[in-house]
Amino acid sequence: VLAVGPGRITSNGSKIPPSVKEGDVVVLPEYGGSSLKIDGEEFYVYRDDDIIGIIKDA
Repeated sequence: VLAVGPGRITSNGSKIPPSVKEGDVVVLPEYGGSSLKIDGEEFYVYRDDDIIGIIKDA
């Protein structure tokens, strides 16, 4: 994980923090996310709900 956002706001206004932090190693689905290219390097953006798991001690 290179970066995370501030979390999300529910319909009743409460804030849900991200389940991952910068530096975490995560398992992602084969398909999904949004790709973007910055300075010729490709990155993928996923929603917190898309993350399948977090690999501990990676």
